[in-house]
Amino acid sequence: MVAQSVLILAIVGAGIAGPDWPDVASPVRVGAGIAIGIAGSLLLVAAIRALGGSLTALPKPLESSTLRVSGQYRLARHPIYGGLLLDAVAGSLLSSPIPLIPTALLVVLFELKSRHEESMLGCAIPTTRRTGAAFATDSSPACSDASEHRVRVRAFLGPGL
Repeated sequence: MVAQSVLILAIVGAGIAGPDWPDVASPVRVGAGIAIGIAGSLLLVAAIRALGGSLTALPKPLESSTLRVSGQYRLARHPIYGGLLLDAVAGSLLSSPIPLIPTALLVVLFELKSRHEESMLGCAIPTTRRTGAAFATDSSPACSDASEHRVRVRAFLGPGL
């Protein structure tokens, strides 16, 4: 989490202190930045709301968590990361090209972090909330659901991204 915070601060700092784009008033670049920023913020907020009480900063799921496969989670396994990346790109388009450097590093970090989280989650998803079952084992239906979801669904933004 420290590396993520450092990179996000670097993106913001580079946007503030970095040089302007050569064509400062480019309506296409500014329009794209605004549209991407709105999309990223909507995705981020919707993903956080969808997790509700299951939201945690740690990769290990809460015992009350269930696998999310609906809403934006049917298209992306980590839509919060996708929203943050879209917002980082938008910030760069609206300020300076320099934040694209820490944004690229953030993509790498999110890829590594998502792999780690998925290995921690593995089969640590309850089979059903209703039964109060303990965390699933490798042979349980929940493990197969999580594995199938991982194969079927892209990591950050959805199909093709």
